[in-house]
Amino acid sequence: MDTEQIFNLLNEHSCKHSGNSRFHEIPNCERATGAFKECLIFPDMDYVLKIPFTFYGYSREHNACEDEIKTYESAKEAGVEKVFLETWFIGFLKNGRPVYGQAKADYISNSLPESKKKKYERITQTVSENMRSKVIRGMYDHSVNRLWVGMFISLYGKNFARKFETWTKETHLTDFHSGNIGYRKDKPIILDYNYCR
Repeated sequence: MDTEQIFNLLNEHSCKHSGNSRFHEIPNCERATGAFKECLIFPDMDYVLKIPFTFYGYSREHNACEDEIKTYESAKEAGVEKVFLETWFIGFLKNGRPVYGQAKADYISNSLPESKKKKYERITQTVSENMRSKVIRGMYDHSVNRLWVGMFISLYGKNFARKFETWTKETHLTDFHSGNIGYRKDKPIILDYNYCR
């Protein structure tokens, strides 16, 4: 689907004068929702659509997706952006609701297939539990999945892990639960992240 076809489909399933939608009625589309935005996943697209629940008509200000863009820019300035899937602005629906895109994760951490889990466990055998614990304790948010942290250290290295820890403390980045982290091309990534300072 091209952008015009996507927007026509989304506009067909949106209320014209409010932010209400019927995206759950779109055929052949998986819908995931969080506290601040919904995500539409079409099997034939290599990116997902992110649409904030709260928005101000035809404005990119004060919404959760725009906050992700700011967080990504902060991560870029700190040199830790490679762990994030970048979010970008696509356009506005007819009712003024903004639409964003983000590359698809191959797997969310909480739905990792057993074969991938075993593969990642083999890769992370050289990462001690002590090192995983240090990295987790060093982050602002301690709820992160231990296998994901092991892959993070294995593939990005201890120095990057330390830099990332420092940045999360400075920015107060949180919400690393298993639904917000995952893997793309066998690398650990963060796909849903909140605004940070």
